[in-house]
Amino acid sequence: HMTNLNTVSLANCLTAIPQYAFSGCSALESVTIPASVKTIGVRAFESCTKLTSVNIAEGVEKIDGRAFFECDALTTFVMPNSVTTVGYGAFDNSESLHSVTLSSSLQAVSSNMFSGCKALLSISIPDSVTEIGEYAFNITPSLNKIVWNAIAYPDIEDSFYHAFFDDYGGKIKSFIFGENVRLIPGEICYKLSGVKSITIPQSVETIGAYAFYRSGITNLIIPNNVVSIGENAFTSCPLQSVEIGKGVKYLGEDAFGGCFTLT
Repeated sequence: HMTNLNTVSLANCLTAIPQYAFSGCSALESVTIPASVKTIGVRAFESCTKLTSVNIAEGVEKIDGRAFFECDALTTFVMPNSVTTVGYGAFDNSESLHSVTLSSSLQAVSSNMFSGCKALLSISIPDSVTEIGEYAFNITPSLNKIVWNAIAYPDIEDSFYHAFFDDYGGKIKSFIFGENVRLIPGEICYKLSGVKSITIPQSVETIGAYAFYRSGITNLIIPNNVVSIGENAFTSCPLQSVEIGKGVKYLGEDAFGGCFTLT
């Protein structure tokens, strides 16, 4: 714990930042990480409570678990597009973090990655993502907007276990699907009661089971390219009107069950 260290600029020959390297450096305000670094180690900058500036060059490929855990002063984070892997709880409890740009090469949003980021306002999921870990956005009461661009996401059961929904007063109001999305995965908007309106892009072919279960959707237009709507996809939504496109060939059990306001 180097309590007086306030600025770090690393050498261009460094290939990895070891685990716990700057953990607890409570005076550290700024760090510049060169392109030679490929890995930022486990808890490398945890509890750097005054860290406000993190500049990471293109070249870093992996950010290990809890690398920026409890960086309370960090407000913005831009992840270089070279990053493919981010470990468990990498930004967990960084309470001032309100703006994050994810790498366009990121494969997974790990479990608890942004848990406890109470200031986080919005997030854009890139098209490269194929996994969202459980509780990825747990205890994020300011999170109100999700932009979903993932084009290769698998439709597997429980793939969104408490990822966006939590029991701590989540406020997500806007969920936007990108124009190239072909699958709306099951449970993606599970119990997001604040989402009152969605637009399903013309590119979508499949809506997974429980995709919008108990969300707040009131009006729905399902485009002609949609072929399959999974079971309980819109169960218990306060729907008032639905237009189903002519391409639908499969309608799962109770897809619109409990939509008592539907006329």
